[in-house]
Amino acid sequence: MQKLGTFDTKSEAESFNNTIKYEAERGLTSKQTTIGEFYDHWMEIYKKPYLKPRSIKRIDQDFKHIFDYFGRSKELTKINKPIWQGFMNNISKKYAKETNRLTNGDFRALCECAIDEGIITRNPTQNAKYSGILPKYKYPRQKVLDLQQFKNVVAEMEASQDSVSKYACLVHAFTGMRFGEVCGLTWDKINMFKRTIRVSRQYDYSIVKGFAPLKGDSPERTIDVPEALMYMLRKYKHWYDDQLFRGNIIPNTDKLMFTGPNGSPVTDTAINNYIKYICGKVGITRITSHGFRRTQATLMTLADNDLRSVASFLGHQDTRTTLKYYIQDIPELKKQAHEKMMLFYKNEDIV
Repeated sequence: MQKLGTFDTKSEAESFNNTIKYEAERGLTSKQTTIGEFYDHWMEIYKKPYLKPRSIKRIDQDFKHIFDYFGRSKELTKINKPIWQGFMNNISKKYAKETNRLTNGDFRALCECAIDEGIITRNPTQNAKYSGILPKYKYPRQKVLDLQQFKNVVAEMEASQDSVSKYACLVHAFTGMRFGEVCGLTWDKINMFKRTIRVSRQYDYSIVKGFAPLKGDSPERTIDVPEALMYMLRKYKHWYDDQLFRGNIIPNTDKLMFTGPNGSPVTDTAINNYIKYICGKVGITRITSHGFRRTQATLMTLADNDLRSVASFLGHQDTRTTLKYYIQDIPELKKQAHEKMMLFYKNEDIV
């Protein structure tokens, strides 16, 4: 017996999938198809074979909000545009805007598939509106460092006592790599002669608990870094090998560059505690390790790199992501834009 979109046996699930396909090929509509039934079908056929565990986990979480509101037995044909907008209004009061954007996007993708298979005729998520609550932080934070703040933070890090967190943060600051990418670095990815770092994998704490492919469909990339960072990494390797020799750090079986005393990968807590300390010494509102990623994108823009180059450096497939979420409006960019316009007016004899 079927239970609200779940199945007691594999054969029942396969039978349902076959029925959906049969009707879709003939342009028929299964009026009784529920959200839960079609979600299981959609995930098994179209998503799980191609997505990484982290992405599957995120979609499951997004649909938990949907199931909590509608239940799994709500028929797809009963969710029209006003009803869906009512749901979006509801979750806009509960969750962050980004969470609501993803939830709407996931259900939109499911509905598009349901339309293709003849289950429904219209997508209720079309032009849906949503907002979100502001996240509550335990401490004030800023998203990005301006140029002077970046200089001060780097100088303070260089002057601070040697530690794994110190050098991991210096890599963060000069490369804009994701936290998992920094954690997944091994020494064979560092080319001291060419001054490059090869980013080909990440360390996944949440699900895999080991090496994992890069986020999304991000391609492997080789990034150029300043000689100063290579000098710091040579210094770090000497210090780290000495710590291993003294027994202060247990060797890591994966030969990771950044590990704690017990040999496990450095944690985000350790990194963010170090950043908190450095920002306190400099006297600025603290950032997170991801703030270094936004800072790198912003400073590259200040240095007149084109958007495609910035996106490639960060490992983004879509430049819209880089522009919308990473390049921030710092005072130096405003000043640069003003000076360029004044020069343009002068050169064109406008004023």
